[in-house]
This record gives sequence, structure tokens and C-alpha cells, in this order.
Amino acid sequence: MIGFVSATDAGVVAVSAACTHQGCILQQNLAAGRLDCPCHRTAFGVDGRLLFSQLATQPAPLTRLQTRRRDGNVEVLVGRTV
Repeated sequence: MIGFVSATDAGVVAVSAACTHQGCILQQNLAAGRLDCPCHRTAFGVDGRLLFSQLATQPAPLTRLQTRRRDGNVEVLVGRTV
């Protein structure tokens, strides 16, 4: 699984890197502080919320991934893939 991990005011947040519209891998836009979809004009916040989209039907927010702090590290918990 590919994702993004960010520090926010609410703490550490991890989200899937796959756009919820067609599954395109998002690109980090550091200057704008968002995740941009290269397949269509849609952007998500680093917390996974939809910021804007020009699609007829608005895509869902990004999937949030469970995180935890352990021994000074941030761990992202993902399911097993077979």
C-alpha cells in the first residue's frame, strides 16, 4: 500500500495515496500543502478531506490509515496483502 504520512495540528495522519475516483496515485504538492490527482483536477488535504474537484460527482475523502507512536517512531498499520 502506498500512502502519505503528515504531521497536522491534530497529530500524525496517514492517508492512502490512491485517489478515490479512479485510483490514480496522488502527487504531493508541497507548495500548496495538498495532494493532487494527476488524472483530473482534484485535490485532497493531507488529512484526506476533499479540497476541490471539477468532477460531476465529488469523490469521497481519502482512506485514513491507522497510526500509532511506538518507541519514538510513527507506525502505520495496514492489513496484510496476499
